[in-house]
Amino acid sequence: MLGLLAAARRVRAELRVRPSYQPLREKNLAVLMSCRPGPESALLQAAAIQLGARVALVTYAHRADPPERAIDFLGDALGRMYDAIACECLPPPVPLQIARRAGVPVMVDLGSQAHQAAILADVMTLLEHPLAAHAPASVNLVGGAGSPRAEAFAASARGLGFAVRPADADGRFPSEATFEVDATKPEHWSLRARDGVLDQALRADNHLRLVQAVLVDEMTGLGGGWA
Repeated sequence: MLGLLAAARRVRAELRVRPSYQPLREKNLAVLMSCRPGPESALLQAAAIQLGARVALVTYAHRADPPERAIDFLGDALGRMYDAIACECLPPPVPLQIARRAGVPVMVDLGSQAHQAAILADVMTLLEHPLAAHAPASVNLVGGAGSPRAEAFAASARGLGFAVRPADADGRFPSEATFEVDATKPEHWSLRARDGVLDQALRADNHLRLVQAVLVDEMTGLGGGWA
């Protein structure tokens, strides 16, 4: 977690000093999707292209239960053509089958809100707010009880020193917190600070830089295991 945050900050710092920073120049990324292009694929495209990669959107058009040989053929073909593959909204077994055959890095749902990059983007946004410097910083987590994303967020935030407090059985909190994270809408979490709404542009930029950090790590052979 700390390594990924540090890598994202390095990417941001490099781009500020050198706008032409392109560690993925001449690299080819396939975004393999079974859904229509949306915010997830747009984020991946923007992240990779800014760092110099060429991006192809590839439609996964197989039926619900394709023969294994068809997936093997697809994995072989993509592995020959691309330096990495980002799988978005595919049936769970498919990315694993692709990874077994492709011989290149395969990233799963990197652009989604459920990925570690999006979760850490929220934590990073809280961490970079001035109020976070006044320890101990606390977070009231509204909704999302038991969801994998909420649990991952709480674990990450606690790992970085935040006191994360879920609501009691009546939906109340013991006191006002430094930050409030509203997870009642799974795809549209909202973050607030005690002094007002957090910077949404910073939040989006943090997400972009974290996705870029994963891409750089996977596509340049560093192998940090963040995908």
